[in-house]
Amino acid sequence: GEELWVTHLLRESQGAIRDARAPALLDLLSTVLELQQQLLLVQAEEEVEMQDLLLLLPGGEWLSAAIAQLSTDSDSLSAPAAAGAVIVISELLAVTPSPADPGPWLDVLLLRMAESDAHMIPSSDMLTCAYLVASTHKHMPPQPYIQSLFGEEGTSYRVDWEPEEAAALAVVCASFRCVPDLLWAKQVHMQTYPGLRDMPAFLLAELAWALGFWQSAKAGTAQGRYDYRPPASWWDEWFQATAPQLRSMPPASCVRLVWAAAMLELRPPEQWLLQLVPTILLHLQAGQHDPLELLYLTKAADMWWSQLLDSYRAVAAANSSPPINPHSSPASLPSSRRSPSPSSNDTPVVVMCGNPEVYEPPDQLSILVQDAFECLSQVSMPPQFWALDVRLVPPYALTLPSEEAAMAGKLEAGAVDERSAWGAGGIPLLQSTAARRVYGPVPPPPR
Repeated sequence: GEELWVTHLLRESQGAIRDARAPALLDLLSTVLELQQQLLLVQAEEEVEMQDLLLLLPGGEWLSAAIAQLSTDSDSLSAPAAAGAVIVISELLAVTPSPADPGPWLDVLLLRMAESDAHMIPSSDMLTCAYLVASTHKHMPPQPYIQSLFGEEGTSYRVDWEPEEAAALAVVCASFRCVPDLLWAKQVHMQTYPGLRDMPAFLLAELAWALGFWQSAKAGTAQGRYDYRPPASWWDEWFQATAPQLRSMPPASCVRLVWAAAMLELRPPEQWLLQLVPTILLHLQAGQHDPLELLYLTKAADMWWSQLLDSYRAVAAANSSPPINPHSSPASLPSSRRSPSPSSNDTPVVVMCGNPEVYEPPDQLSILVQDAFECLSQVSMPPQFWALDVRLVPPYALTLPSEEAAMAGKLEAGAVDERSAWGAGGIPLLQSTAARRVYGPVPPPPR
């Protein structure tokens, strides 16, 4: 009864929202969030249908009006209050989706957080906001906000983070397409190491993806001569943490893992690899990847297989080992779609990280590459995508506003059709608005 009374008052208040000040609206939204959390507890304890409980909450129209008014009067909020508003609104939108585009109101609050009193924001709130922006809203924030977070005097430099917090911060940094200096990256290695075995599977995959992004994106920058990869002891702990979770690893996390392994030139323990490959094969057979994910998975897996094979060949040649087994190569792949196999006299030196034990890549990995190419061959895709260098454009990183605007202009002008818009101009935008359309499942490989 008390919840119904509060809900009635909230709905009656919609007409007065347009005249409310931002601090009062933030208090009101916090009250709604508290009501929402109480209702979720009721659902868990009494097994009530969620749809019935949603009727007690204000709808998307009410929430949109409150968010719009709060962002209009954001100057009356302090930087810590603006951070609190981002957290509260994000929690509410998770249950009561609003039709409002997150860009305008989110940018207004983030810019308010980046002003002179930004140092007053608690570090935990700053990190929570950044992770929500990157992972929940999938939104590239304004540059002043990124500078306040990762700049020379940014929050991320002055805190001893807990392991999961340090991992989340690394993911945020990579999602915003930032390459930190080497000292900051080494600090992430040290702070995540003690808690790797307590992290969930998705965060372990995201952390490896962030490290892979730094290693690949540093080329052409002032940090290009440095190695951003963690030491072998860190990887040993990471392999121990991920191994029990490989069988249940979701498709997107597997794409992150394979891409990161290729970017980092990572050699895992052979048993670890033999656990990962069947999981990915099941995803392929069930058609659980969208076309762009499949493209990244295929090209990264092919690159990774080539790295492992080149490394093995180099060691075998140095040790005068017996000839390489020719059947380990996925020979049935079209030559235009495979990484070129170097001759024995021209094998490049591959400096692998991770497990020091060198081994010939197992047949299961070459089968994965073949099956992935077979799946990809059944998908309609712009021709220029086959020439995509997955090292230069990372999967899942957020798109810059200029890229979004260029794509929107091409769509509006009819320069590209909607089905191929997610890769207009040869720039794959896995997190862009156009990329989030549903294209249907990818068919499994023929058996």
